[in-house]
Amino acid sequence: GLFHSELNQREILTPPMVSGSQVVSDKDVANSIALQSRKVGALDMEVASVFAAAHDFFNGGGIFFAAKTVVDLADEDKDDRYHEYGCVLSARFIVKALSALLDQNPQ
Repeated sequence: GLFHSELNQREILTPPMVSGSQVVSDKDVANSIALQSRKVGALDMEVASVFAAAHDFFNGGGIFFAAKTVVDLADEDKDDRYHEYGCVLSARFIVKALSALLDQNPQ
């Protein structure tokens, strides 16, 4: 369900994320990335693929951005419990962000 009482009072963080084309499931590799980019809050494996497809489709032009909610730590406790919640949260963020941008820059 979309309502998870354990998340109601959780702080929402918005650190930078990095994205790569390979799945990283090795803690040593993840730690190495974290050491190289100390301000990075998350590692994503899907956005890089979407970016590559958008880049190819628009022949390197156009504008691409992504918003993604991290719903697990990709560790042995990983499960799908918060995926729907994360999708809704990301979608709501995109709607608000685009609305704010359009309000600032009316065509």
